[in-house]
Parts: sequence; C-alpha cells; structure tokens
Amino acid sequence: MVLGQSHNLALHTISSILELEKSLALLNDNIRSGELQLMRNDCTYSSDVLQQLEGSRARYDQIIDSLHRKRAALGVDKRVHLTLLHQTIFFGFA
Repeated sequence: MVLGQSHNLALHTISSILELEKSLALLNDNIRSGELQLMRNDCTYSSDVLQQLEGSRARYDQIIDSLHRKRAALGVDKRVHLTLLHQTIFFGFA
C-alpha cells in the first residue's frame, strides 16, 4: 500500500470512528429515554418500548464492537491524532 493511501485510509477510519461515537451518544440518549418512560409508566405500549430498547441495546453493542475494531486498526500515531481530535471537539475548537 502506498504511503498516501495508508494516510487516507487512516483519516477515513478516524472519520468513521467519530461518526460512530456520535451515533453511540444518540443511541444512548434514546435508550435512557425509553428506560425512563418505563420507570415512570409513561408508556401505553410498554411491550413496544421494551422491543425498541432491546433493539437499541443490540445496536449499541454492535457499535461498541465496531469502535473497538476500528481503534485497534489504527496505528499508535493515528490514535494520538484521534485523541487530539477528541480534545479539540471537547474544548469547542471544532
């Protein structure tokens, strides 16, 4: 693999990791919301909510597995780059 292709692949992987992390955060919010509905008995259709929660939790686990694989595929220097991106986003510079 040519050096430029390797760099582009790493950038693509980092981009996909960031997107998966956003999806994971949204999915986590949906799971928490469904759990709160069940706890407060806000649901008329609790069996539907339970099915949605099961599906969401399964998807959450799939995303976690995918994130682990993608992070493992990055080299050390690219993981450092990802960490710096997280810090930049966290501090609001992006």
